[in-house]
Amino acid sequence: MDRQAFSRMSYGLYVVGVQGEERLAGCVVDAVMQTTTEPPTLAYAAMKKNYTTSLLLPDTRFTISVLARNVDPFIVSDFGYQSARTAEKWAHVEHEMWNELPIVSHQSAYLFAQVTEVKELSSHMLIFADIIDAKIGDDAPIIYADYLENKKAEATAKFMAFKANLAK
Repeated sequence: MDRQAFSRMSYGLYVVGVQGEERLAGCVVDAVMQTTTEPPTLAYAAMKKNYTTSLLLPDTRFTISVLARNVDPFIVSDFGYQSARTAEKWAHVEHEMWNELPIVSHQSAYLFAQVTEVKELSSHMLIFADIIDAKIGDDAPIIYADYLENKKAEATAKFMAFKANLAK
């Protein structure tokens, strides 16, 4: 099976923001979809091993920042290449607080949601949530395939430079 076929599906890129036990947590995700319009709900697939996923239980509130086409590639690597168990991811990216939770600044849109159900899958958890509020930003959203083709190498390079600078 050619797994690259999955990257040809129409995914976006998003950052989930949640309150952790000691600090804000978050991760980058790509599999998010609106499931109903009334009431407005969404579902997304989250890796089981992620610290952020472990915080999402029924009634937990979280944000989703829809990343923009012109997103700084470091944002994707910051939230995707390290664990919120050990890294203060939000400390390194421009963000704002909304309903006491973080959102990435300069996004395409952002949503405030509350978990209603969590379904365990093989490697992921399927998170269902009611959308409590949503706002639209000024920029068009990035598509995952565009990120892979045009920004992933830069994201990796920026993250490597960031880690090297921390080690100094």
